[in-house]
Amino acid sequence: MPWILSTLKFQEKYNLTQMCEERGRPILIGRERDCDIIVPEKYIHVSKQQVRIGLTEEGLPALTDLDSTNGTWVNDIKVRQETPLHTGDSIWLSNEYLIRIGRRD
Repeated sequence: MPWILSTLKFQEKYNLTQMCEERGRPILIGRERDCDIIVPEKYIHVSKQQVRIGLTEEGLPALTDLDSTNGTWVNDIKVRQETPLHTGDSIWLSNEYLIRIGRRD
């Protein structure tokens, strides 16, 4: 079952498993055009490159904050090091952009 990232404000879904496999690397999320998932410019508190999300050797997702200005939280806990992700986790970029992670058959 692939891991799916869902942005709640725009109802977009991204297949994290497929994206990482196709690129051969973790994905980047932020406001910069070079990111794999681009956050709209109007979310000015989200950094240009906010987080990296990849898959461990076991195929489990893990998130790393890229020294963002306003921080990243997973389930209300500030990310300070690589953080494993689980089904149902809420990822806040800064205090304004929410992403959820889950599995899909």
